[in-house]
Amino acid sequence: MRTPNSAPGNNLLVFPETVVPAGQPVPGWHIHLGNRYRQQVAWGQLPDGRPGWNLQSRRANELWIASPLISVAPDMKFTLQGRVWKSSDFKGTLAVVVSLVRRIEIGSETSGRTEVIDRFVVKEPTRVRTDGWSMVKQTFEIPARAEAISVQIRGRFQGSASLCDLSLERKQ
Repeated sequence: MRTPNSAPGNNLLVFPETVVPAGQPVPGWHIHLGNRYRQQVAWGQLPDGRPGWNLQSRRANELWIASPLISVAPDMKFTLQGRVWKSSDFKGTLAVVVSLVRRIEIGSETSGRTEVIDRFVVKEPTRVRTDGWSMVKQTFEIPARAEAISVQIRGRFQGSASLCDLSLERKQ
C-alpha cells in the first residue's frame, strides 16, 4: 500500500513520465481488459499534447484501470477530478470510481478483517463542454474504520475515450 505525500494540494495519483503503448504494463496501475483482442488501453500523449489515458473498445466488454491502494484515515476529505472525452460513436458507460477498504467491526470490537466497498464514489462525466471534453469532479469524506482507497476508471462501452488531468487531492 502506497502512502504518498498526502499534504493538501498534492495529487496522490502517480502517472508514468513516458509513453506506455497499448499491451504494455503501466507502472503502478492495474489494467483489466474484458477482451484483449477487441480492447486496448495506453498511457501517452493525447491529441492536445497532454498526457493521459487512451481507451478503445470494439465491443461493449468491461474494461478497468486501477491505481494502487492509497492509505487514508477517517475524516480525511478528498477531491477527485479529471476530464473525459468520448468519440462520436461511443456507446455505453464510463465512470471514475473510488473503492474503499475498511476494517470490519464485530460488536464493539474491530476485527483484523477488512471489507471492500467497491463503489464508494461513482462519478460519470455529465456535461459536455464546448471543447468536447466533460468534467468529472467529486469531493468526499473518508468514513470511520477506513484504511485505504483506490481510484479506478471503469467502462463497458464501444468506441474510444480519453482521460486526462486525473487527480486525487486531499482537502484541508
